[in-house]
Amino acid sequence: MNRAFIVLCVAIIISQQPMKSPKGTRAAEGKSSQIADQAKARKNDDKPTIQTAPTPAPPAVSADSKPEPVCHSSHASKSDDDEKIQRQLALFTGLLVLVGFLQVAALVWQAFLFWRQAGIMREHKTSLEQLAKSAIDNAESARKNSDFSKANAEAMEKSVGVFEKQAVLMKEQIIDAKESGAKATAIAQATADAALLNAQVVINAERPWVIPKIRKTVKWIDSFELNEEGKPRPVKRRVVYFAFSVINKGRTPAQVFAIRGRPRFTDKGIHGGLEDPPDYGPELVFMQTRILPPGQRWDYSDIDLEFTDCGEDIRKGLESFQLHRIFKGVVLYRDMLRPSEVHESRFCYTYFWLQENYLPSGPPDHTKYT
Repeated sequence: MNRAFIVLCVAIIISQQPMKSPKGTRAAEGKSSQIADQAKARKNDDKPTIQTAPTPAPPAVSADSKPEPVCHSSHASKSDDDEKIQRQLALFTGLLVLVGFLQVAALVWQAFLFWRQAGIMREHKTSLEQLAKSAIDNAESARKNSDFSKANAEAMEKSVGVFEKQAVLMKEQIIDAKESGAKATAIAQATADAALLNAQVVINAERPWVIPKIRKTVKWIDSFELNEEGKPRPVKRRVVYFAFSVINKGRTPAQVFAIRGRPRFTDKGIHGGLEDPPDYGPELVFMQTRILPPGQRWDYSDIDLEFTDCGEDIRKGLESFQLHRIFKGVVLYRDMLRPSEVHESRFCYTYFWLQENYLPSGPPDHTKYT
C-alpha cells in the first residue's frame, strides 16, 4: 500500500510539470514566418515601384552542365527528432495510464478497507447494543434486588421486634426454670438411675451365668485282698473321683474361651496365703471356643485333681494338716447380649482330708463373678 501511494505521488508530480515544445513545432513556426514574409513581399509588389536600371541576367546554363544536388540532411534529422518526441509522448501517455490504473486500484483497496471497517463498526455496534441491553437488564435487576432488600430489611426489623419479645419471655422462663431446676434435675437423675437399674436387672436376668464346680464321685469297685493264709479273696473297695466342670445357669448361651489355673500344694494354711488381686499365670485361650447353652454342663478333663501320684510324705502332711492342696482359677466367657464384654467366674478350692472333698476357700476377689 505504501509503495503504491509513493508511485501515485510521483506520477502526479510528473504529470503536473509543463511539457517542452518539440523541434518540429519550431520548424513549423519558421515556415509560418517565411510565409508571412512572402505575403508582405507580394503586398510590396502591388505598390508602384520606381524604375531602376535593369540588372544583368544570370549566366545561361548550358546543356552540358549538371544541376547541383539538393541537401536532405536537415530534413532527416528533423524526422528523427519527431520520432523521439513521439516515443517520449507515448511513454508519458503509458505512465499516465499506469498512474490512472494505480489510482483506480488504490481507490478499490481503500473502498475495500472502508467496507471492512464498516463491518467491524457494525459488529462493534452490535456488541455495544448488547452491552447496553445487559447494562439495562443489570440496572433492572439491581432495582428489583434493592426493592427485595428493602422488603427483607422491613421483615428483619419486624423479626427483631419479635425476637426481643421472645428474649424477654425466655429470660423470664429461665428465671422460673432456675427456681425449679434443682427439683427437675434431681427427678431426672433419679429417673435415669432407675431406668439404668431396670435395664441392668433385665440384662442380668437374661445373660448367661457360668458356675465352676468340683464334683465328687464315690464308687465301690470289685477288688481282691490277701487273707491270713495269704490267699486272695474278693472285696469291695471304696474309690473317690474328682472332676472339674462348669454349668450355665443363665437364660442365654455362653461362649467359653479360656479356663486358667492349676492345683498346687501349699504349707501356708487353708487359704494358701493368697492375696488380692489374684494372679492366674499366662493368658492362655482355647483354640476352639466352647458354646455352653443354658442348663448344660461341661466336664473339663484337662485338670487332674486326684492324688494318685502323691508320695507317702505328702499324704502324711495332708493328714496332719501341715499341707493343703489348693486349686484356684478363672473361667472367661462372653454372652450374646454384649459380645464385647468379657465375664469372669473366679474360683478357689482347698482339699480337706477328713472330709475327702474340695471346699471353697481363698480371699473374696478369688471367688468373684462378673
